[in-house]
Formats: sequence, structure tokens, C-alpha cells
Amino acid sequence: IRLALKINYVKQNPNKMNKIYVVATTWRDIEMEICHFYTPNKAVKLISYIATIDGFRKADPTDDPQDYLYEYDRYLVDTDSQSEYTIALHIIDLKKEVVSA
Repeated sequence: IRLALKINYVKQNPNKMNKIYVVATTWRDIEMEICHFYTPNKAVKLISYIATIDGFRKADPTDDPQDYLYEYDRYLVDTDSQSEYTIALHIIDLKKEVVSA
């Protein structure tokens, strides 16, 4: 409900926010968490928190969440590592999304 209200707010105030970053994480296929952020630096901060557990570099606040997640995935493949976490990122572009009530 909060997400729908925020989308309506953005439609009424188009200069405030352009995208919503939805990050879903699972731990050992047991625990699932879904978070949404209105700025890319907060999304990359959450992804970085998990990635550093696996030994990947800490994210720079200016990193693009999609690019950082791709680099982290490549790191896991290149080092033949398997994380206990699964991370999914979905970016909702509010200028393109059609929202129905």
C-alpha cells in the first residue's frame, strides 16, 4: 500500500523521484526480505552489505546498483564461490510504468 501511495505521489510530483529500486534477498532459501528505495545509493548500500560478507569489494555510494550487482555476480563466478544469499534487483522506472488503481 505504501508503494502505491508513493507512486501516486510521484505522479503528482514528477520532479521528485524517477525510479524505485526493489531489492529482494533470500538467505539459504529460508529467509526472504524485500526492500524498496527511492535513491540508487541506498539500494547499492544494501547489496554491498551482503556482497562484502562474501569478500567482494565495498560499494562506492556512486555505484549503479545494477552494475554493482552484475560485478558481484561475476565475482562469485570467477572465484567459484557460492553465496548463502540470493539477491534480485528490479528497477521501476516511474516515467515509463503505467500504474492502475
